[in-house]
Amino acid sequence: MGSSFDRLDDFLSQSFHGGTDMEPVITHALRKISEEGYMETDIITVSDFEMRPVDYMLARSIEHAKAKQTKMYAISLGGKSAETSYLQLCDKYWEYSIQSSKNLNKD
Repeated sequence: MGSSFDRLDDFLSQSFHGGTDMEPVITHALRKISEEGYMETDIITVSDFEMRPVDYMLARSIEHAKAKQTKMYAISLGGKSAETSYLQLCDKYWEYSIQSSKNLNKD
């Protein structure tokens, strides 16, 4: 397991200098949970949440899903996120600092 964790840690420590476009991901997830067999599903997102603010329509879609008992969770990787509009829509979110991950793998 140590080897797998090391590889995951190496991957998560990389920088892709991109920015995250959460809208298509969340829109797809919200569409999927409206299908038969997925109606009691919660949504969890994992990202650094370096993204533009959530637009009004996506926020409304998220609130609509939450009104139907869908829970929204997020894991923010890399420390404090500059943009928190999506995180504020979540029922719960956790912030995980990549730098502190070195301490998790010590014997």
